[in-house]
Amino acid sequence: MLENKKLLLAAGQTLAAAWLKARYPEADVQTQISDGWLPDAVVAVRKSRMGGVEDPVKIIEEILARGGLPVTVIVAGKKDREGENIARRAGALGIREEFILFADEGGITTPAIARVLEDAVSKDARPAPLIYYESNSYENENLKDTSPQANEKDRERKGERTTGQAGEEYWSSPGEPAQAAGQVPEEDIDWSLLAPYKELIITMISPCAGVGKTTLVAALAAYLTSQGEQVAVIDLETPPMAKLHMGNTALEHQGNWQYAATPWGELWLPVKYNPVELMNLLARLARNGYRVLIDAAHLPAPWNAFSRQIEVIGGDLRALYACQQQDGYKDAILVANRVPATSLSIWPSVVEDVLGQEPQIVIPEDQEGCQATVASMTPAIVSPGSDAIAAGIGSLAALLWPERGES
Repeated sequence: MLENKKLLLAAGQTLAAAWLKARYPEADVQTQISDGWLPDAVVAVRKSRMGGVEDPVKIIEEILARGGLPVTVIVAGKKDREGENIARRAGALGIREEFILFADEGGITTPAIARVLEDAVSKDARPAPLIYYESNSYENENLKDTSPQANEKDRERKGERTTGQAGEEYWSSPGEPAQAAGQVPEEDIDWSLLAPYKELIITMISPCAGVGKTTLVAALAAYLTSQGEQVAVIDLETPPMAKLHMGNTALEHQGNWQYAATPWGELWLPVKYNPVELMNLLARLARNGYRVLIDAAHLPAPWNAFSRQIEVIGGDLRALYACQQQDGYKDAILVANRVPATSLSIWPSVVEDVLGQEPQIVIPEDQEGCQATVASMTPAIVSPGSDAIAAGIGSLAALLWPERGES
């Protein structure tokens, strides 16, 4: 089952790795990620007396950020608070519950894990990160919620509707955090208030994980800052990964947002998604001349009504069929990213067969360039980044702003 597979055992001990190598002699078994090597399958084990790693979920996040999409098994260890937190975060990455293992008093043996791993490979159990998740899966558990929303929680649990208006009174002055508002039903939000700023707001959406959307968001931010623009990136994904492409700068809190100033623009992450606060922040940034790039999850917001939308698809049919199930892609700029070299000549016609239109931009796969980008934690157009992505961003900028010309 694991013949000729690249297998990462993040367990911190050589005995288990030696056992797996003996069990699967034709597999490439490694105990850590290395440049130029991405695994087909991963077993990440929580730290214990026998070894393991401090944060098994972080191992998977790093592989996803590098462009991998491995079959995944996580050993969460004891079913204590830490184990439950690992399971919750793994669930936010879309790792199925049957492949998140808890140990009994006797622990978990390597043969038992191997059986689960074989089952995961047979079911092609790859991470599929959630696009909306009520728990703050990426938030520090010890972070105290001091936002006004915390005062509304008891009323929400009792079924009382909290109030808030999506009007001008919540649009803060420049440089101040947006005022917190109650969680307003999505259908009551008047997103048309943002319509005057449509040329300044860019939304990137993708039908599934692993197509390089966040990579392109950070690269476009770097392009715009190189042109002298003020740029802000709002990362709405769960877990948020833009930070890893923009210098991994420490975040500070501003109201219900986490914020960082990076060399490639401001970075904003919601502590918890609130549509009113999103609208406030967008309006404040756009009114002050920022180009705002949204790394968007599939939330109910009508992105096309107030932003220019880019739909990022990958180089395989999985992404195409996922895109086919969505509304709105026909009004978006269609970007095919990470297209294998062997498919470059035929992929536009394949996309047209499935979606009824060819992609305006096709970016070839550049695993080496993307890995160098992730290792340096810089946008993909910054050296030693990806020439393929740099060319694609130049073409995208020419579509978005024809007056600039292609760069």
